[in-house]
Amino acid sequence: MTLPRRLLLAIATALFGLLLAEVWRPSGTVAYRIELPPDASWITTRDKSQLAGCYRKDFAISHEIKSAWVAIACEGGFELISNGNTVGGFSLWRPTRPFQNGLSEAGQRAYNGDSAMALNFPREYQWTLHANHSLPVWFDLRPSLRGGNNTLALDVEARKPGARVLVFGEITLVDGSVIPLRSDESWLAEPVPKGVTQFEWTRPEVKPRDWHRAEQTDAPNLAPLRVIPDGAFREEFASKLFSVPTEDLGKKDLVFQFDRQSGETEAFLRILSNVPYRAWLNGRPIQPNSKAALGLASGDWLVSWEGRRPLAVMPTLLDSEDTVDAWGGERFLDPKHGDPTDNNFQRFRNEMNRTGERPSANRQGELLFDQYGEKEEKGRITDPKGYLEEPIKRLPLALSQERSVEEFSAFGIGRLLKKGSNELRIRLASRGSGNYRKNQAARIAIDGWADDGKWQEFTNASDWLKTDLNATEGFPVVASIQPDLSTAPRLKYLGDSGRPSKRRLVAPALAVLVFFGSLLWKRKKVPSFLFPPLVAATLTAASFYGIKSSFLERSEILFFMRPHWPLVALGCALLAAAITYYISSRKRLPSPPPLSQLVLPALLLLVFFLRIWKVDFQPIDDDEFASIQASVAIAEKGVPEIGEGIWYSRSPLYHYLAGAAAWIFGPHLWALRGLSVLAGVATGWIIWKIAIMIFHSRTLAALALFLYALHPFLIFSSHIARFYQQQQLFLIFGIWTFIRGFVMEDPKGNWRIGSLAAFTAAILSQEISITMGPVIGIVFILFARRTSFASDFRLAIACILAGALIFVDILLFQLKCMTRSVGVSPNVEATISPVFWEPGNFLAMAIGYSRLHLILSAFVLVSLFSALKNRSREALSLHFFTFGGITACNLLITSVSFRYQYTLIALWILLAAHGMHVTAIKLAEKFGEKEQRLRFASTFTLLLATATTISWSPWRTPPSYSEKLLGDPISPLRHVAAQKTPGDKVMITEPHPHAAKMEVGKADYDLVVPLLHDFTYRSANGVLRDRNADAEVVNNLAKLQNVFSSGNRVWILLNREKFRSRGKNLRWEYPGAREELFIRKNCQLVYRSHLWHLYLWDPAVGRYHPFRSESNAWVD
Repeated sequence: MTLPRRLLLAIATALFGLLLAEVWRPSGTVAYRIELPPDASWITTRDKSQLAGCYRKDFAISHEIKSAWVAIACEGGFELISNGNTVGGFSLWRPTRPFQNGLSEAGQRAYNGDSAMALNFPREYQWTLHANHSLPVWFDLRPSLRGGNNTLALDVEARKPGARVLVFGEITLVDGSVIPLRSDESWLAEPVPKGVTQFEWTRPEVKPRDWHRAEQTDAPNLAPLRVIPDGAFREEFASKLFSVPTEDLGKKDLVFQFDRQSGETEAFLRILSNVPYRAWLNGRPIQPNSKAALGLASGDWLVSWEGRRPLAVMPTLLDSEDTVDAWGGERFLDPKHGDPTDNNFQRFRNEMNRTGERPSANRQGELLFDQYGEKEEKGRITDPKGYLEEPIKRLPLALSQERSVEEFSAFGIGRLLKKGSNELRIRLASRGSGNYRKNQAARIAIDGWADDGKWQEFTNASDWLKTDLNATEGFPVVASIQPDLSTAPRLKYLGDSGRPSKRRLVAPALAVLVFFGSLLWKRKKVPSFLFPPLVAATLTAASFYGIKSSFLERSEILFFMRPHWPLVALGCALLAAAITYYISSRKRLPSPPPLSQLVLPALLLLVFFLRIWKVDFQPIDDDEFASIQASVAIAEKGVPEIGEGIWYSRSPLYHYLAGAAAWIFGPHLWALRGLSVLAGVATGWIIWKIAIMIFHSRTLAALALFLYALHPFLIFSSHIARFYQQQQLFLIFGIWTFIRGFVMEDPKGNWRIGSLAAFTAAILSQEISITMGPVIGIVFILFARRTSFASDFRLAIACILAGALIFVDILLFQLKCMTRSVGVSPNVEATISPVFWEPGNFLAMAIGYSRLHLILSAFVLVSLFSALKNRSREALSLHFFTFGGITACNLLITSVSFRYQYTLIALWILLAAHGMHVTAIKLAEKFGEKEQRLRFASTFTLLLATATTISWSPWRTPPSYSEKLLGDPISPLRHVAAQKTPGDKVMITEPHPHAAKMEVGKADYDLVVPLLHDFTYRSANGVLRDRNADAEVVNNLAKLQNVFSSGNRVWILLNREKFRSRGKNLRWEYPGAREELFIRKNCQLVYRSHLWHLYLWDPAVGRYHPFRSESNAWVD
């Protein structure tokens, strides 16, 4: 047996052994199916046009609550609000972000690792949304409910009409009665909070009028699963508290020993504590593998610092209802109602300073009431409630003492259990010494449950031991204090514990054992016919692990969390082996029909239809509006004048071609986006020609074009009315003609001139393409062939003409496109400049958003090694263009990302296809005759291509054509156009005033916080206006109030990607929070689309709330 065959046998055995070990005992979190209550239905609103829903359920509670929980599944994102207070939510993000990225309950995420590539200027994929509905989110409702009337509200958002939601749960009362929580037709459901504001509709004291009932709808295709032990929420917490003396903290352990008849199973541990602690089960730490904040369970107390005084913390204005919070004054707290102005803090003036001047000016500082040691410059005394209006670097006295903190946490511990004797050990931390010790005694309650056919508790209150540290013997202790669960914090599931490190040793152990064991076969003949099927089976098994790595950040990872996936992998491996054996055993296979000439047209049609399908359904992108505006202006005027004296002269070649299309076919999306689609088809044809020219294989060319057709990033970008696809077309056309004219023989020099023309066209289509200049120069020096003086002279003249065109383009951009700057903008746009501080972006192409390129990139390296081994000038020059282009993007473009390397993706696919082809040939060359080797190579190529295709989740592309992939301003603007009356004003967030101008006919105001000078100019009368639509800039609350005081109705469109507070509570660290609060409190939310909210300010309604008002009539 040769060395390669021994390695093959070892690798195959390792992979199959690892799969069998997964069948025997899963190494990761397992997803279980949920048995839904029969009376729980998926519900939706009656509105079939908006992409959101407000669901409300009112009910009464007559007795004290023992336990309450709810689970929510939603196709998009949601926010759960109980009695006006946010409980948790699931923010809706792009599917290029990791699955469950916006989930508030971090411990319930299926995958808890970091994203392989950070998102910097992301672009979308032609993908449907993650299967968010497949994993319901569980919440503990007990602290959020109260006796009497209660309201449960769900604010749902999706990417397609009819946002569906599923709710099931129950409330258990102390009298034993149970209130079921089910989504059914008893819920109220509207797409927007009709008749009330966003802050009012979630409160039980506000009764919405004329709301419709929810409608039952069909369930999604995927049945709901769970990756957490549901018993943590379903089972009652009845454990009692241990009271631990202060002298035992950090010096004694609480130990519970128990026996089990079985080993690993689904299990959880719940701990209610008011002191930091650390837990171990069978000597292994209960440390969840999640991104959840572990709080008291984090073990941070093992390393601590003691300062002379723990008061060096900036004070924080808190909600009146938050001052009793355990962390009061020690960290930033979002007010529970999202509106700190509800407190109506009063200003207290110093009665001795009636002049209104500051003390430092009138020398009265020494006379100020200085009980709290405020600075002399402070002109007002401290608020009696303990708040400092002008805070200094110290805590209010009321909050200076260390407070008691309670946390109620649950952990998954199934992988830590074992058959036989088990030991649970809890250690409470010492709370230090000094004058700042907590007043309340250290207390902790613990219960543990395991699923042995049904949930059973394996802990109790009486069999605990108090031992010395790490000791096994001690004296008995009993938990005797009944906790008051009505005041306990909300239960949070923090994640699963236990890492299966020993099981991962199965693969290397088997590989070593089989490799050295195969030495016994050194002189024995092994049947050769066994190895091709073994290669196919090994490739299939390895592909499953590669696909699993690619799926880690997508909802498809749930397939690999089901217990049966290793059996599927083994079955597919056996099927691949059987097919390969059948091929090898047949001397002659049926000849395929002579359709080789139809392959290229068929693939180009696939490229075309995947990009043209429903091309007018997707919303217009932010940058796409500017290009459409310039193209339409060219069609109407002959120049890209978008406003009086304002030109959009960037990318002239693209905009004049698009303007010609708009002039011929009319200014609509089919004409403008169709131009990009045709450019995408032409790019695919060039990929085919490059593959034939360099690698001389129609199979390789077909594979590269097939992958190009299916790439979700290329599909999406190829139907945008922007210069992206045209830039890629001319750049790849230039690389093709460069290799043909400079690297290969070109006696006439026509290919060389064509290459220069193509590169010039790429720069005139997108000026940032000039960064490829150094790469072209390096490839010319390394690979260009010598030609005649006449040919070089012609090329030099052509270079001068091309340089003149580029110079005129840049000069026109600076003189006509750029308006005079009136300030420095915080908006950072990408530009050409040396940049060295983002080295991670060098791997962006190799990884891709959502790990799209993991399998693909492995074969790019194979292609590079093959080109180096064969010393192929053409293949090496193609590699230099690809890797050099990636390097140039990262070193010469600021804010670089995968987005700016888009033009090189097609070349990356081509090189990966070559690597697959080479790998398949190398694997097949040792088996059988020539005809059989060709069969094996084709089979192996098909296996590798299938694995790559599956890793791209192509099944997500067809349903994506019916979803809004980008934020949709078009739908609310059309609503405005249909509902506006004479005199109405339109306000829209930057950079979309030109969208309002196109759809409504005007844009009166441009709402932008903070001010972005890139998009503004100062008019002749001194007013700051938007460049694209001449809208007046509104960039602060005072201007917004002035607009409202004009007496006109104002339609306000807010982009949720600019005003980023997705939920009910506002994020005060984001710009525009004051303005958004003012809009929410005074305007009616009348329409919602994907990532856009439409508000109406109507003075006739009679509702006006200033941002802040005080008793002395002072307002803000």
